[in-house]
Amino acid sequence: MLIFSRKKRVWLVCGMLLLCLALGTAQEQHHVKGELRSDDTSVGTDVIVDAFDQQTHIQVDSALAGINGQFEFRNLKPGPYKLRVRRLSGEPITEQLVDLRSHSGLLEIRLPRTQIQKPVSGAVSVNHLQSRPSKKTLRYMREGQRAADKGNPESAAERYRLALALNPDVAEIHCNLGVQYIHLGRHREALTELREAARLDPSSAPVFANIAFTLLVTGSTGDAEHAARRAVSLDSRYLKGRYILGHVLAQRGTNLKEAIANLKLASAEIPRAHLVLAQVYARTGSYEEAKAELTTYLPGAPDPEKTKIQSWMAQLK
Repeated sequence: MLIFSRKKRVWLVCGMLLLCLALGTAQEQHHVKGELRSDDTSVGTDVIVDAFDQQTHIQVDSALAGINGQFEFRNLKPGPYKLRVRRLSGEPITEQLVDLRSHSGLLEIRLPRTQIQKPVSGAVSVNHLQSRPSKKTLRYMREGQRAADKGNPESAAERYRLALALNPDVAEIHCNLGVQYIHLGRHREALTELREAARLDPSSAPVFANIAFTLLVTGSTGDAEHAARRAVSLDSRYLKGRYILGHVLAQRGTNLKEAIANLKLASAEIPRAHLVLAQVYARTGSYEEAKAELTTYLPGAPDPEKTKIQSWMAQLK
């Protein structure tokens, strides 16, 4: 797995080799814009609107709402739908029926006041000041970092749990514990920790990139895309967020042009993006482009991979 550091913070972004891409077929897209309305100034950073065909009860589209409540469906045709509003965690908020055969203009969904997450203040609260890591907490964090660097996630997780017992309101510790749980294959626990990190620090692009990766490896590709988009929206220059978004889009096969664009940006910092790009190009029959990406990736590839890559390049025509 790939571990990235930012100011000595450990964030897991993505370490899964994309072996098989399920490529979608091109379909006509129908864009429908909407807005969540509430009495509060913000609907939060993790609200999703799912659209279900009212006749078949099949989910046909999903959209991540912005902090201003605006969202956009990209694949809805005229017809009756049930719109379900929920949080990224799955917590339901409200439902609404709408018929796009007789509806035009902006879709409006009124949210119950009791369900609205209040906006996060930019000021530092007294509570936050009191929750600064103690010296003992920092010691446990350093010990966890050393264990992680040595490839011992079990020991690292133990040290981070000790740190959280002393300071449970530090987002960084929750995120790093989530990273170790991913290494251990404990994905449900990883998501719990990462979502708590996002609650404590909803402005962290690396946290949402980690959430996206965990959702991807557990098969929740739709929510993985939402989380990856959140990471990129929080920091468009965060190339690791671009990488995981491109990875998710490639896996879903829903928007390969956007996947390629994000992976090309990410390749400036993450060499493995060249490998994922090669797989996308190969799947779409762009063999020369695939070869070019593999040629760029090959010199720095891990030795166990080089023979396989060379063999693959020889098969591309």
